[in-house]
Amino acid sequence: MKHILIPLLLSILYCFKLDSQHLIIQNDKDKVDLTSHLIYIGQTDDLNFDDIISKVNDQNYDSNVYTENKKLETQAWHWSLLNIENKLQEQVYNSEWILEFNQLVTEIEVVIQYDDGRQETHTTGLFVHDSKKTTHHTYRSSIVKFSLQKGEKCDVIIGLKSSRNSIPVNPMVTLESYYNYSKRLIKIKRSNAIFVGFMLLMILYNLFLFILNKDKAYFSYSIYLFAICLFAFYKTGSMADDIMTYIFTESPKYNYIGKFSTYLTIASYLYFLRYFLDLKKILPKWDYNFKAVGYSSILFLILDYCLMLYSNFSPAISDFATISYALIFVCVSFAFCYKLYNSKAQKSHFILAGLIAMTMGTFVTAIQRMVTIEFNLFAFKLGAVIEVIFFSIGLAYRQREREKEKQLSQMELEKSIFLQEQEQKETERLKELDKLKSKFFSNITHEFRTPLSVIMGMSDNIKDDKTKVLIKRNSSSLLTLINQILDLSKIENTDVQVNYEKGNVVHFIKYLTESFRSGVNTKNINLTFSSEKESLTTYFDEQKIQQIIFNIISNAIKFTPEKGLIYVEIKTTEAYYTIRISDNGIGIDESKVAYVFDRYYQIDSTPQILEQGTGIGLALTKELVELMKGEIRLESKKGIGTSVFVSLPIIKSLDISDDDLSHEMFDLEVVQNDEESDKKVILIVEDNQDVAYYIKTCLEETYKCKLAEDGVKGIEKATKLIPDLVISDIMMRNKNGYELVDELKSNSLTSHIPIILLTAKSTFDDKISGYQHGADAYMIKPFDKRELLLRVKNLISLTQNLQQKYNSLEAIERVKKSKTPNIEDKVLILLQKHISDNFHDQEFDITKLGQLMQMSKSQLFRKVKALTGLTPAKFLRMIRLKEAQKLLREGQLSIKEISFKVGFNDPNYFSRIFKEEFGYPPSGIIS
Repeated sequence: MKHILIPLLLSILYCFKLDSQHLIIQNDKDKVDLTSHLIYIGQTDDLNFDDIISKVNDQNYDSNVYTENKKLETQAWHWSLLNIENKLQEQVYNSEWILEFNQLVTEIEVVIQYDDGRQETHTTGLFVHDSKKTTHHTYRSSIVKFSLQKGEKCDVIIGLKSSRNSIPVNPMVTLESYYNYSKRLIKIKRSNAIFVGFMLLMILYNLFLFILNKDKAYFSYSIYLFAICLFAFYKTGSMADDIMTYIFTESPKYNYIGKFSTYLTIASYLYFLRYFLDLKKILPKWDYNFKAVGYSSILFLILDYCLMLYSNFSPAISDFATISYALIFVCVSFAFCYKLYNSKAQKSHFILAGLIAMTMGTFVTAIQRMVTIEFNLFAFKLGAVIEVIFFSIGLAYRQREREKEKQLSQMELEKSIFLQEQEQKETERLKELDKLKSKFFSNITHEFRTPLSVIMGMSDNIKDDKTKVLIKRNSSSLLTLINQILDLSKIENTDVQVNYEKGNVVHFIKYLTESFRSGVNTKNINLTFSSEKESLTTYFDEQKIQQIIFNIISNAIKFTPEKGLIYVEIKTTEAYYTIRISDNGIGIDESKVAYVFDRYYQIDSTPQILEQGTGIGLALTKELVELMKGEIRLESKKGIGTSVFVSLPIIKSLDISDDDLSHEMFDLEVVQNDEESDKKVILIVEDNQDVAYYIKTCLEETYKCKLAEDGVKGIEKATKLIPDLVISDIMMRNKNGYELVDELKSNSLTSHIPIILLTAKSTFDDKISGYQHGADAYMIKPFDKRELLLRVKNLISLTQNLQQKYNSLEAIERVKKSKTPNIEDKVLILLQKHISDNFHDQEFDITKLGQLMQMSKSQLFRKVKALTGLTPAKFLRMIRLKEAQKLLREGQLSIKEISFKVGFNDPNYFSRIFKEEFGYPPSGIIS
């Protein structure tokens, strides 16, 4: 309807001779302010051409009434009339013209009426869809193209409207030759292409450096350059003209890209500064501030988009968020620049120079935007290029400095490696010297043991008892010293391993303490033991614990006077158990406590003390404690006493393979029980309940253990039970160990039982005395559990060898021929005689045999079983069958007669068991 009525409006305007401003073209470019050409301003958006025509047809119509003193408004049409005449002389390039309107005008209607009656209607504007525009040339400027030859005139009616809230119509319009406009546009695009090409090259170059060096400064710088490039595209219109029309079909939405590029530029710039200057290391607070401002850009961008939609893309409103964020950035930047300037850092100068260049370019562009109609980004682009140059030089400088740092680090590393190698060589040299020293001590101590053994052996030939005792006591002390030096050498050479086994460490230490009972009694020293817990199950090395306790308590006994006190206490925490051994002896001067664990250090130089110590025992103890990941310390006061604290870890489980478990070293492969017997029975005769209990815990997993508290009860139980082995202490009330051995070995019931004697007396004479009484083994308290188990195993194995000796009739016949039969020989000969004498008695059984042997049924069973490995019933049957085999070979009697003669009342049963015994029936021998 508008387009139809516009010519009518023009004709009416001519009829009423409305004066239009005459515009004569004398230059190829003129600017016109349409305010002086206004003919009508519509007060409402609903006013159309019919309304305008009716007003103009009015005889009283006066345009001044409707336009004078009127402000330019929003949401209203502003109508102007121009009369244009082309009087330019040059017509080659000046026949085509454009009207270029301000980019903020949202809707534009233009009607051109030529003198020859031709008429053109054009529509354009920021909010006008591209499909409705009559001239498609550029987004950033709304233009109308028309032809006007030299000397021609035309009348142009122009309608302008701003649909943006708070932004009135801009009345400025540029009349320019199309040729001049095209040259200007090409120049702008060429400039943009050069700028964008330069930026793209820098982006690709920095991305390549990022991939090569893995430095985030290059990546953030690439994003920053991309954001600048995007912003320049947006501001100059190149993006809208060439790219974005395919994405956003409605022109105002191009502002999304403009806003996005603005926030991306600021955020990426801040992140570039963070990585370029390593702010996290040198200025951590500023690093946090920059990160916060960078993250806040997301919130401001969302707010900006919301304001654009709310205000219908009005910059006066939507730019509120952008300006606020820009102010935050400017304040932070200026404060940071001051801080950066004062830091005197070399690479910060490049940032300051680039920032100044970019700030100046942006400032000049903003001033130009405010004072001129045409928008030019030359100053901004120039500032950006200068900034890029400074930043690129700064990055190159930074990279060079980092390479220098790497070289210095490499040199320092090589120097450190060289020093480490030299130190390692020196350490290895010292270790080699230490090994040679240890090897020397080891060899020389081994060499000492040979002549020492000769001295100790030959001392037995000395008749003077006092001299003999003196030589043996000092020889034993020297042997102990040699053994300690050997142990130290083994630890130094890492030949000593911790052999863990699971057990009750409280009971074990209590047993070790009780083993010193006879030693402390000779000096009337009161030895006590206590523990927070009655039992503590953990993995520990018994041999090393024994050495530690032995060394500490031995020292306590040495340096504690008669009627003194030695106290052993165990306390536990979640991870450790601590053994405290205290005495009220002579004590140590506090100034010397720090040296007591040093090798060969002796506490006092007085002769009476010096002769009692060697300076090796505590050093060895410390090495053993540390080998088991423990700690040892000593507290002492002169004249008051000494306390030694040993803390060792509580190990609930071992995270190692079974091959590494130390108890594999003493897996004794105990002989399994046969079908007719239980575990081997061991009788423990010990008047100290703690020691007896400990021995029982060592053996009860493999053997059945019985206890007797003194020698008399030990003999009674041994006679009654006929155990497989007896372990007895020597020093006991009622009857001692020697007396127990004498009685058991002389009794035919118990003569075969192996006996192990335990004692705290370690002299050679004590051992000889034990063996003279008939003991099979002699062990010194405190003993090693592994040694005990091996001794028990070996002695029981000897009993099994005895069974092989007596488990056949031929063996018994050989025993009969012996000129010096022992007690076991006599027992078997007597057994065979009683059975032979009663062949005719078919009712003769093991009960009657026990009566003849003066043994109970159980005694007979265990005695025969121990000697032959057979039950008495099988032994009786073997003797009868051997006699039957003999009679069958003589061939004088029938099978039936022989079966009755040897005591079988059923010939069929006799034939069956005969075949089972010999592998063939009785008839086989007769045939």
